[in-house]
Amino acid sequence: MKHRLIALLLLMISLSAVAQIAPEPAKTIWETNAAIHKALAKDIAWTTHEPLEFLYRRGDHFEDEAVRYDKMYEPANIQKMADAGVRWARLYFYKGFGLEFERANMEKSKKAADLMHQHGMKVALYMAGTMFTETLYHELPKARDWEQRDQNNLWIPYGSQTFRHYACPNEPAYRDYLKRILKIGVVDLK
Repeated sequence: MKHRLIALLLLMISLSAVAQIAPEPAKTIWETNAAIHKALAKDIAWTTHEPLEFLYRRGDHFEDEAVRYDKMYEPANIQKMADAGVRWARLYFYKGFGLEFERANMEKSKKAADLMHQHGMKVALYMAGTMFTETLYHELPKARDWEQRDQNNLWIPYGSQTFRHYACPNEPAYRDYLKRILKIGVVDLK
């Protein structure tokens, strides 16, 4: 019995030694490229479709969200995305706060889109179909008339976000407003 135990122990030690000196199986070209791209993507601040004001309003953001948000628009970050093989990204464009309220962010997105296009990347723009009551109604009081209403003629909130109302897609004035914003996206941001 003692000899069997010693033989088993020696076998385990020898198998362990063989496993340590055995070469790893060769990686496929896909695994190699994935490892390279993962390393290149390590420090990228990924673009988002959400505006910073919304992240603050909703309340589920990182402490350094403003820093991360500014970093995602930096030319060096977009260069890192291109180097990592990113072929397209989505940018925030219009959330429903109001055209004037969101114009500064639209300009940031335009600059980022121009850089992305220079790197051969495609750009998708996010455009919401809801209305933020505190800012849009201040900017355009007539927007109150664009609200979607339920069977009791009450405005319809976006889930639990009572500060955000659904617009009626059948309202011609609302559709015209959205067309103005879409034109900016298509013409200015291409």
